[in-house]
Amino acid sequence: MYLISTTQRVASSYLQRILHCVTKLPEPYLDATACGFSLFDPTPDDAIERVAKRIEETGSAIYKTHDIGVKDFPRLCARLPQLKVLTISRDFEDVVVSRFHYYRYFWHTKPELGEFPDHLKPVFEAYNTMDDTTALNHLVGTQLVKDWAAEWVAFEGPLDEAKNVIRLRYTHFEFGFLNHLWRFLGLDVPAKLPTFSEIQATEKANTGRDGNARFHRRGRSGEAQEVFTTKTLFRLRALATG
Repeated sequence: MYLISTTQRVASSYLQRILHCVTKLPEPYLDATACGFSLFDPTPDDAIERVAKRIEETGSAIYKTHDIGVKDFPRLCARLPQLKVLTISRDFEDVVVSRFHYYRYFWHTKPELGEFPDHLKPVFEAYNTMDDTTALNHLVGTQLVKDWAAEWVAFEGPLDEAKNVIRLRYTHFEFGFLNHLWRFLGLDVPAKLPTFSEIQATEKANTGRDGNARFHRRGRSGEAQEVFTTKTLFRLRALATG
């Protein structure tokens, strides 16, 4: 059984998809917050137990969550020694660009997501008349980006005490450097995996979404350097240091 636990917009859904193609296991989302997990506050032992029991009851699967930070990996792995945990690191400034496009363009194309979150409405409504680059540079001064930074930091801590955990880089997916992933999982290197372009094409065919409105947007490493001013990049990197 596998758990993909990351901050948002780092290719976790793509990782879940390619693992499914190799293992044919189901791909449930795990709402660990509902079980008592917190990215910031100490997580009680009974929350670990609730998640462990939920995983045991569901059985072998490729679970995905954005709610279990690195501080809780050691205890969860100790409780579930058969669990393999995968996390992904991506430069924070690129995460900000991707999250901005997710909320500005993608959210409204998927009615199942419900109403646009109240805490986001005043921020994005203020930027309605701005182009993306201008809006992104204004966004950096908001509490919203500080919150995103705190979430990002929760997945960037050391993994020294965690067993059965691997941290991948976003660039590994961009350039196809995944042999170490298959070794970690004890799986043969697959002969063929769906490319990101193929997944994008499937999304477009099924939903009509294209460009920045796609869930699978294909952001590039270093993209933020083309968007943010030097001063803004400095501020973002300062936030990412915690």
